[in-house]
Amino acid sequence: MKYDRYVNNKILNNSLRPQAKFTCATTSMTQAVNTVFESNFTPKDIRDVNGWSLKKVKDGKIGNNGIVNGINTFLKKYHLNGKAEIWMDIVKFGEKNIESAWSNIKAELKNENSAIIYHMKNHYTMLAGYFEEPLNYDNIGKYEFDNRRDWIIISEQSKSWEKPIRIIRWKDIRCDIRDVDNHCLISVKKN
Repeated sequence: MKYDRYVNNKILNNSLRPQAKFTCATTSMTQAVNTVFESNFTPKDIRDVNGWSLKKVKDGKIGNNGIVNGINTFLKKYHLNGKAEIWMDIVKFGEKNIESAWSNIKAELKNENSAIIYHMKNHYTMLAGYFEEPLNYDNIGKYEFDNRRDWIIISEQSKSWEKPIRIIRWKDIRCDIRDVDNHCLISVKKN
């Protein structure tokens, strides 16, 4: 079986770079909404609908539930038929089969009616695709979990990162979500 690779160019096209410093939450929210609903909203639109000051956003006082509720409030205000939810966190992740988790993330990334926000340490960003590769040339052609390395492609808005795209091992993201209480993947979907 061929190694699977995918990039959602809609997510990359909706990248809001460079973002204002410390506004990754509303920037990621906006990028997700604009990608899923093919719209052209701004982070200020999200803040205004939710009554959030720029200071509250920059102080990092929104949190995961605030992001989910904020997106859902925004979608309702603009009559956009969709929802946001915490899609994968320490509770939902549990001790699932890691191959099953990888299959789920790939399917979600390929879904044109969905976008995924990743809450990592002190930062929110967007998942934009994935890349599978063999561990070594002897494994080319063997499509087995133990013989490959899986990567997630990140669309990065932050000025803190020099490049607009970066790649993180899925294993590292998976361990981060499993091991850190409030780190998670937030899904924004069109119904």
